[in-house]
Amino acid sequence: STCRAQRYKYAGVVNRFACRCGNQIQDSASRRLPVTDCTATCAGDDLQLCGGSSQKMEIFEASIGACGGDLNATDGILYSPDFPGPYQNNQNCTWNIQVGSANVVRISSELLDLSTDDSLAVVEERSSQTVVTVVNGTVTEYTSVSGNVSVQFRAGSRGAQQTPGFILRYEGVAHCGAIAVVDEVTSVSPSHGGNFAIGQQVTISCKNGQNVTVECQGNEQFN
Repeated sequence: STCRAQRYKYAGVVNRFACRCGNQIQDSASRRLPVTDCTATCAGDDLQLCGGSSQKMEIFEASIGACGGDLNATDGILYSPDFPGPYQNNQNCTWNIQVGSANVVRISSELLDLSTDDSLAVVEERSSQTVVTVVNGTVTEYTSVSGNVSVQFRAGSRGAQQTPGFILRYEGVAHCGAIAVVDEVTSVSPSHGGNFAIGQQVTISCKNGQNVTVECQGNEQFN
């Protein structure tokens, strides 16, 4: 958080207690070390690791652990506030994800361990309604119908949390467009009225009583 507050791109920890900030990495294969060389516990928290001895530094992107932000890359990762440390109580964080009109957003959880007093949700504007999907132990993946969604995290009021928090991965996925309920089509399921991502299946009900299931293919066409 110290490097992020000073608008540095990278943060590094070394020798159990030292913190380094910077905007460039002197990266080369000869300078890289295995992660097993960075197992020194932090002086202030023996449950966390702070690099290794003899100037062996573990480097992170400083954006990790930010409370909200605007994300415009076609893929990325969201971390709970102050990750990998505990997040504080009574925080309201919103991440706005935009991957362009040619894509929809697919979000999946890689770590999800929150207090029962917290809430994590994906919010999407669909036509004239706002759809809120709660991410929990049952719902671990979400695919939008447009290229714009928000992720909202509300930390509860039970004091500093000791749960690990969350890691969400998002990516922009091409789509086949929408299927309109017109002419011989009486209904479409899922019935969100938006775009269907590659790999998604859609069931179309017709006036003649037939049901047809199609899938959005890699060429951005329904089979």
